[in-house]
Amino acid sequence: MLFWLVIFSFHVQTDVPARYTYMAKLIYATEDRLYVADSSLLQVNCPGYVIISVKPSCFTPSQMTDNRAAVLLLQDILLDKGNLNADKYSRLTPISNDTVREADAWFPLIPVQELNLISNMKIILPNLTSVSVAKELVTVTGTVRGVDEETAFVWPVCGICENDLLIELGPNEYLCQKCNSSSQTSTKMSLEVFISCPEIPEPCKVKVKLQQNSIVDMLPTSQENSQGYPLSSVLDHAIGPLCCIVVRGGTNNFILNEIPTLR
Repeated sequence: MLFWLVIFSFHVQTDVPARYTYMAKLIYATEDRLYVADSSLLQVNCPGYVIISVKPSCFTPSQMTDNRAAVLLLQDILLDKGNLNADKYSRLTPISNDTVREADAWFPLIPVQELNLISNMKIILPNLTSVSVAKELVTVTGTVRGVDEETAFVWPVCGICENDLLIELGPNEYLCQKCNSSSQTSTKMSLEVFISCPEIPEPCKVKVKLQQNSIVDMLPTSQENSQGYPLSSVLDHAIGPLCCIVVRGGTNNFILNEIPTLR
């Protein structure tokens, strides 16, 4: 028997624990948290997202933990004392147009226009401020003032599965120990930078671990140097706005990790 999905606004409050089913846009996922949003958040004073605590008893599909899912069907999410929890009774399902067409007895019939509305919803994260705390999502814009050179390195990965456990067969030739492929490799990059940003007064430091796309955009395109790039090539470079999660916050310094680009 097919049933219609009930879209429940995230900002609804109740004093009695209850379970609800949501369709939401996934912003970011960790092992124990989902950062999601729906259109109801545009109507209230919210930071642009809500957090769902994922208990160890709840199965989490790999598309979510790898941040490859754009829209989620969140079934039987527990709302208790203002907190949203996914437990052993909850079901988390990435959905797409293909999933909608394959609706069956356990999966609700979702109007395509509703799916598109959630998928195309623009997410606006709050700016990083001096009162931002750990595990918050923020937007940061700034200028590179320094580089943590211990974090600056590159390494080859499998061009098919992106595994980095490779056996070198010869010059520029590797065998992947995961998928047993000897195809061409790709290069991964790591870089953490110190930035100054207008919202954070000096001498407070802001350190950001960058995603690969941001690293590539910052490096000079006119030179390809297998030995690396001079520090001067990235200093005073303007970056952002970047979507980040606060790893550590405080009066003296902030540590941020850039999250994958919002879809």
